[in-house]
Amino acid sequence: MKPADDIHIEQLEWVAIPPELKPGLSLQPLARKNQKNWALVLHARGIPCQAAQTDRGRQLLVPADQFKTACEELKNMNMKTVTGLPPTGRKKASQKHRINPLGLYSPGTVS
Repeated sequence: MKPADDIHIEQLEWVAIPPELKPGLSLQPLARKNQKNWALVLHARGIPCQAAQTDRGRQLLVPADQFKTACEELKNMNMKTVTGLPPTGRKKASQKHRINPLGLYSPGTVS
């Protein structure tokens, strides 16, 4: 058995991802919605992260050695748009008549 003096625990250095997704100091806080969504994206990509509340507001922290990768993943997420989907065929309905997506008749709906 090893003596307690030989135990080494690596401590990660955590850095905040700025809302602008660029290195440097940020003057604006991270929105709660972005903090939550970005954490989900990073977890899905296998990048560890931590949500934190500091005197500068909300922050999302990642290990320093994964900062660049995390920012690139989040930039890619922000740039992706859904295209090529067929139109839904729905028209804007008035308050009185609502569209029934299943095409079934019910009072007060238009199919």
